[in-house]
Amino acid sequence: MNGNQSYDPNGSQISGIQPEGQAQQPPYQQQSQSPSPITDPFGGVSMKWHKFLAYFLIWAGSASNAVSGIFSLFGLQYGAEKDLVYLFFPALRTTDMIFGLLTLGCAAFGFYAAYRLLKLKKGAPRLLTYLYAAVAVVSFLFVVATLSILSRYSAPADATDVWSRTIGSVAGSIAMIFINRSYYKKRVQFFINE
Repeated sequence: MNGNQSYDPNGSQISGIQPEGQAQQPPYQQQSQSPSPITDPFGGVSMKWHKFLAYFLIWAGSASNAVSGIFSLFGLQYGAEKDLVYLFFPALRTTDMIFGLLTLGCAAFGFYAAYRLLKLKKGAPRLLTYLYAAVAVVSFLFVVATLSILSRYSAPADATDVWSRTIGSVAGSIAMIFINRSYYKKRVQFFINE
């Protein structure tokens, strides 16, 4: 048997016994590394709606407003008949340009509001309320101005479809204002960054 190892009378190696002059090393034990707990910065309060708004809905709505604003600003919504439409309804060109600029402004404000929400900036939820209110007012005023112009130049047309879509859009914006105000009122403590 080897002189550096110790054996019992049956010939089995005895562990833990070291030759003279060598310090005994403790047996290697792998320590279980439990992952450090990830702390929830929101204290268990659900922020799913906030994330949906801040990461998707506001950006998508603002991109849609930007496209709509560009179309309106340049009369692209009329396609090839743009010149003909503006020939018969010259005041519509001004209305479209104003609406285009206001809608582009709403788009820029929406991108800004989304950024502030993402960064949990102080007052960001209030910006969201202002955004939905601005979009609703601009949409409503555009329809009123457009129908007013069209009724001056032609026989009154059935505007039921236009009004129903506009009222639906404005009602949706008003609903979002109340939903978001209620939601963010319970989470105002998270929006503290300057």
